[in-house]
Amino acid sequence: MVSVARPSLAFAAAHSAAEDTSALLPPRVGLHDASRIEWSVSLALPRQGANAFEIALDLAVPSNSYAQHSPWGQLQAFARLDAQEAPASLERPSLDDLRRAALALAASLTACRDQFRYVCREFDVAPVHSTREPRAEELCRHVEAAVRNLEDARLLWLRLVPEEASELRRERRLADEYLSVRMTDILGACERALQKAFPDGLPVPLEAVRAMLTACVGREMAHRRARHFLLADPRRPDTMERYLARASQLKKHFQEILFLEADRFHVAERIHHWVAAVGAILASTWALFFQLMIARRASQVENTLNSGLVFLFVIAGVAYAGKDRIKEVGRLWISGRVHRNYAQRVTKYRAPSRRLSGRDVVATAKESFDESSEFAPDPLNPAAGDTYSVVHVKYTNKGEVLAQPSLTEAGVQRVKFVFRYDLSPLFARLDDGIKQVPVFDEESGAMRLVDAPRSYRVPLLLTLRSRKQVAKVNATLVLHKGGLRRIEFARPDDGLETDVGLDPS
Repeated sequence: MVSVARPSLAFAAAHSAAEDTSALLPPRVGLHDASRIEWSVSLALPRQGANAFEIALDLAVPSNSYAQHSPWGQLQAFARLDAQEAPASLERPSLDDLRRAALALAASLTACRDQFRYVCREFDVAPVHSTREPRAEELCRHVEAAVRNLEDARLLWLRLVPEEASELRRERRLADEYLSVRMTDILGACERALQKAFPDGLPVPLEAVRAMLTACVGREMAHRRARHFLLADPRRPDTMERYLARASQLKKHFQEILFLEADRFHVAERIHHWVAAVGAILASTWALFFQLMIARRASQVENTLNSGLVFLFVIAGVAYAGKDRIKEVGRLWISGRVHRNYAQRVTKYRAPSRRLSGRDVVATAKESFDESSEFAPDPLNPAAGDTYSVVHVKYTNKGEVLAQPSLTEAGVQRVKFVFRYDLSPLFARLDDGIKQVPVFDEESGAMRLVDAPRSYRVPLLLTLRSRKQVAKVNATLVLHKGGLRRIEFARPDDGLETDVGLDPS
């Protein structure tokens, strides 16, 4: 599902309540970096009651490539409010009002980018010769909408107000710099979309689109130079590094007001003492029963070292050792039953006190990890009956998004859950990343050894369930000893669509 580009921030604020949030948005999955996968889910904030959901991720790793590890140590999970809420007025804004306005405008710019890329994807299925002038006008229209949104904001509320407090003037300047970075990234994403759609060269009707993107980048660089913002100079690598670090700081600075505070506890740790007490009671009851039997038997045996007395000593030792074993087995059994029937970890996501003074709970989640082994049919010849062992790593998150009228009235429509999982423990088990493959050179008639990358494929299934709808994403992770290489998504026609990761937003 692609967001609709909105022509202005005021339009977004006026129509945010009219947008349909009842539909279940499909989950997204991609590569966060060279070692971590990332999946995200956006769920509607209900006006009343609760919106129940279940998120499930299943990784099927071949047993010979799987390395035992602690899954909780590899998982990062957080939740945030959507970035499309704009303050009702910016006449006398607070710091948070300026940040929310900047985030809402960044969301509208991202929507324009998504529409641009959606049109470019259609070129993959349409013949190149069908590219017409109206198609170029459509692409230019999405770029113009993004540029117009940013220009309107710079005229209306990003300009500095001399009589304001120094922290507000600085926040306006930071918002202008942040949106400039986002605009530059979006223009670059549009150029990449064109290159991906036409790897062999751009058709003549679309040359105007590239010229427009180039002109927009030039104007944005001029604006950054006039405001004395940091510029990335390709001739100086240190400025490129500083530019990326600055962009990351700006993103964290503005998105900080969206994140919910997580209160977490592991169920095993919380009920540890109760489980230990129940196990001790069971073990003591069993041991006491045998001790009474031994005591009665000992009273009937003469106080001499004979076979009967030795037998009693052996029984006493078995009872003592069995007591500890029953205590441990009972603790594991009870703990396992709690994990299967309840959860391994419970999380409550609370609104920060700056948004809701009572730190009300916005969402709850019950999380569990499960590892299981099974035999899958040989992919080369399934009918032969050969199999290979596969380890399924399954993450399940069951929870609810709770109604918060104050947030709904402020324009918040959805809560976004983001998860990242580090697969670096697997890389050490993989073979060398490069293999030399002999090939025959027809021109010279000689054999050459060519370096070829050796990769491994891990199927992935992401499922999102609500009360009435189900959405699934089937994909394959392609990885090698150096890390994650790419992710391939299954198309309806059983083809594969390659993606190198999630775009920043």
